[in-house]
Amino acid sequence: MGGYLGFTTLTEVRGTFRVRADRWRQFQLSSIYPSGYLVGLALAVQGKSDADAYWDNVKICPVSYFTNAPYISVASDGWTSTGVYIDTQTSPRTPPSLVTQVDASDATGTPSADYGYASAVYNVTMWAQYMSRPWPVPAYGTSISVWGRYVKDSADAQNNMAYLSIGVDTDGDGQIDKEYIIYRYDTAGGNGVIVSMYFSDPDTGDPVVVCTVSSAGVCTTTDPRFVVVNAGSMASGNNYQWSYTLYEQGAVLAVALVAVDATGYRDGTADDFWVFWDDLTIQYSACLLPAGWSVGGRYVWQSYNYLLVTGSATACVPLITAPTRALTYVANFSGVGTYAVFDSSLGIIFGVSVSGSLFTALCRGASVPLGSLPAARYVELRPLNGFGDVIIRDQYGAILARYGCRYTAAPQYVGFRGGLLRVYSVEAWG
Repeated sequence: MGGYLGFTTLTEVRGTFRVRADRWRQFQLSSIYPSGYLVGLALAVQGKSDADAYWDNVKICPVSYFTNAPYISVASDGWTSTGVYIDTQTSPRTPPSLVTQVDASDATGTPSADYGYASAVYNVTMWAQYMSRPWPVPAYGTSISVWGRYVKDSADAQNNMAYLSIGVDTDGDGQIDKEYIIYRYDTAGGNGVIVSMYFSDPDTGDPVVVCTVSSAGVCTTTDPRFVVVNAGSMASGNNYQWSYTLYEQGAVLAVALVAVDATGYRDGTADDFWVFWDDLTIQYSACLLPAGWSVGGRYVWQSYNYLLVTGSATACVPLITAPTRALTYVANFSGVGTYAVFDSSLGIIFGVSVSGSLFTALCRGASVPLGSLPAARYVELRPLNGFGDVIIRDQYGAILARYGCRYTAAPQYVGFRGGLLRVYSVEAWG
């Protein structure tokens, strides 16, 4: 924050990039201030004296949709007509719609170098808060869908991609570490390209190239950060739906609507294509925990008909000691995670870890495999005066496995730790 000619100035760093000769770059501010008036605009370059910068196609768009939706940001890079805006006439459902218009930035024939992209990125947590919805949004069991109308210019080369991108924080650190990409393609004229909306090249600042898409619409990636889903082809003038249901640990942090032109450009709108997006829908279940429960870390919810414990989070409740001391704690759960008795610092005293049908007994830092128990329905934990009893039963109560653990620590809590654990019931018996 500083001052210039008596005016207060605010500097915003919008990323870095490696300058390439004879290549256009786009600079865009989706919002400046929530109030006031724009009274001036300056375009400036700092660098060597023998380098020239040419500016073109300066636009000021007073679109109330964006100022009324602070959870949306815009990212784009391509030839001069590339951008994101609101259209009041065309929609796959009912106008208005949000439009991503794109033309590639170069025409060397190499999609990973030539591409242009336009995207609208929704901050899902901010959206939920702004709309007074529960947040954060669980990744498990959440369905996301959007409608889009695909239109291309008659001169377009048909190497186009349109996709729904979902950014997930799987480990609870508040950062996106996995991206789901549900894509449609029109690659009759040549290969397309998919680029990440959340991961950038550390050297250039450009989006990471996820894959080159073949003329048959095939995208292959070995990078574990990306899950790509082929939703089918698209043809100009038609409406399509992009949809996906997540079964992932963690929380959904962002959703992006993206259009990418792989290569080839022309001035004006020639060789461009448009996607008119509408009816973005996020369906999820997220409620507060029952009274008395505590959470360590992120992310834990009551979701649908279960307690959902994900990432490295812990959800626990104090052991019942009054008016009557509970003797055993019986739980029914599935997925990947841990059910245990904890000390006051949430260290595991004894319990069991599960991954599908595989069970492992836990005792003071040691683990003992109990094998595959596909018939398991309930797990009992009994903290009995320095002896921890782990009992795994089927639906009829028959014992499938049992393990004993001697301990000296003071038990304080019983509860669950993710992975990705769905807890259907937990009961204390006296």
